[in-house]
Amino acid sequence: MSAQLDWFRKTAASDVLLGLAVVLPDHCHCGSTLAAIEAGVGPHRAGLRCACGRHRGWLATAAHKFLTETVRRFGRPTEPIQIRVPKTRMAAPPGADVAKDDCRNNADGRSSGGADE
Repeated sequence: MSAQLDWFRKTAASDVLLGLAVVLPDHCHCGSTLAAIEAGVGPHRAGLRCACGRHRGWLATAAHKFLTETVRRFGRPTEPIQIRVPKTRMAAPPGADVAKDDCRNNADGRSSGGADE
């Protein structure tokens, strides 16, 4: 098998994580926030798959390591695990930066006040 084809080979997620339910911070196109951990592909440790069948993303290496160790120590959880993403990685809604600027400036271009004046 060539090295290029080997890149797309499925990698086994830790057996303790396969099928584990997680709650994601954003909604799938179907409206669900639930996903299941599945085997990864290539360099990815594990994937996240919605019940509707849509791929929701990849599980970060640090999260994979943490979840694997947690499940090995305490057993599989009985409820879905909440996956959180730092606010700096969440996308702002369209126009969010414009609305902020509009609130800070008057119509004539002068600032409406604030700590930087």
